[in-house]
Amino acid sequence: MILRLIVAIAGVAYIAYALDWHNQVELRPGSYTTDAGQVITLVKSRSFPVLTTDFDPAKVDKPLVIDTSRALTTAEARPDDGVERPLTIAPQLINARDSDYILRPGIVTTLRHAEFWLLLLGLGLVAPVYPITAVRWWLLMRGRGLEVTVRKAFKLSMVGCFFNYCMPGTTGGDVVKAYYAAARSERRADSIMSVLIDRVVGLLGLVLLAGLAGLYMTLTTDDPLAAKATLYIWGFAGLITLGSAFYFSRHLRKASGLDWLLGKALKPDGMLAKVDAAAMAYADHKALVFGSMLLSVPVHLLLATAAALAGYALGMDVSFGLLLTVVPILFLAASMPISYQGLGVMEGLAMAMILNPPAATSNQIVGMLLLIRIYQITYSLLGALFLLKGDIHMHPQAPVPSAAQAG
Repeated sequence: MILRLIVAIAGVAYIAYALDWHNQVELRPGSYTTDAGQVITLVKSRSFPVLTTDFDPAKVDKPLVIDTSRALTTAEARPDDGVERPLTIAPQLINARDSDYILRPGIVTTLRHAEFWLLLLGLGLVAPVYPITAVRWWLLMRGRGLEVTVRKAFKLSMVGCFFNYCMPGTTGGDVVKAYYAAARSERRADSIMSVLIDRVVGLLGLVLLAGLAGLYMTLTTDDPLAAKATLYIWGFAGLITLGSAFYFSRHLRKASGLDWLLGKALKPDGMLAKVDAAAMAYADHKALVFGSMLLSVPVHLLLATAAALAGYALGMDVSFGLLLTVVPILFLAASMPISYQGLGVMEGLAMAMILNPPAATSNQIVGMLLLIRIYQITYSLLGALFLLKGDIHMHPQAPVPSAAQAG
């Protein structure tokens, strides 16, 4: 927990460093004339603070004034004399696609001028995720003969989401689900394993979506980033496939000595041995597991689309196909118990993969990931309502025998 706290703090520090806090305009190398007639010659790109109070970064409709004091080094205009040297830039120069003036709006300006209807649409797309995942878990339980209702599965899933997004850690929700699914059950191992298998098929669906989107981008475009991301995701998918085939193959387990090793390491009647047996039972339900994995694809497609809409609302200019490739990889990183909701980890990966000003700025990337977390937290708060109402056990309490029955 201490290590994860340190990683989370480091992640926040990285985000704070990567963000543009103040509105700036980057000037490419060349000569520029200030409003006072002074000529500035830049040999490399430099950013200057914007003096104009407010503007819409998507389409600047009024002149922007920047302070070029730091670029002036003559005796008459020293950079440390505290005097502003304004340079006014016409809006058409800022809005031009190949402009020498690259706008770098601060995080407050970026969020303030977000397209509200795109944000609202993204929030709406996340809503179906929770009933779909609840049905997926219910199917996995019913496939093993666990008699539960969809309503109970949905209720406990929402409580799990509350602990996932509103409490420290990313695995707390699965622990809560496993506990209340197993409590009062005569088949505790099967109940616990249904939660673990549900998490695994969810991750497999995430990998499948990223792989298919990346493959499409690789075949239809010449984007080297998409090709690289696709190579990594398919390599990861290959490792998962090989590992799963090895674990769930009774022949390979016996030939490799894994059965013998587990027999020595696990107590025959212990909970871990029962969980292992429950996991192996899913090897006889390949169609169910595969169908659950396919059911995970629309879940992650909705989440990735919602994230993309959040990015577009902030002015991001990145192809939808590339975001469908990259965003699932970011979600995959967030699912690892490294820091709270992948804080800092997701941002670092996204910066490395899609940062390309002005098409995708650090503010837009951080804002997109912040908004998709807010979407999920918003719905997860509904889980608190179920938690406050109580009775979140998956199975009813066994009746207490009467005195006559006890006698």
